[in-house]
Amino acid sequence: MTGSGINAHTTVIAVGLTGLAFVGPSGSGKSSLAFSCIAEARRNGRYGALVADDQAWLQILNGSVIASRPVATAGLLELRHSGIVEMGGQRSTVIHYCVLPVGNEAERLPLDDECYEFAANISVPLLRIVIGCSSPLAWIESLIGTRHRSDD
Repeated sequence: MTGSGINAHTTVIAVGLTGLAFVGPSGSGKSSLAFSCIAEARRNGRYGALVADDQAWLQILNGSVIASRPVATAGLLELRHSGIVEMGGQRSTVIHYCVLPVGNEAERLPLDDECYEFAANISVPLLRIVIGCSSPLAWIESLIGTRHRSDD
């Protein structure tokens, strides 16, 4: 898939050097969750930036999934029922993890090493996070830490 790419329905952010792609159906809370993670990072004196909201261009480069923002929506994020906010941000990032917002009806313990497949040959490790948790970035980073420990 090198040299070509796909348009994906996802919201992408960067926190420090980690790229997160929020996935799920329309209205599932992707943009809101991404906004909360950026705000949480910034409150804690860390780097947090929007890459793309709702749509991102994905390509494979040197074995990594790269997400780029569309020019038309650069720096803009829709907060459902509130409006569109200007976030600034960065043009692209490597996607390290996909984040799926879930409700209480989701499986209590998901499969180990679960991945999200955007398309053939574009698959990224998947993390699930309960909608409405008070510290979404801390939750995500705990899951990332757990994955790294189990890889040792």
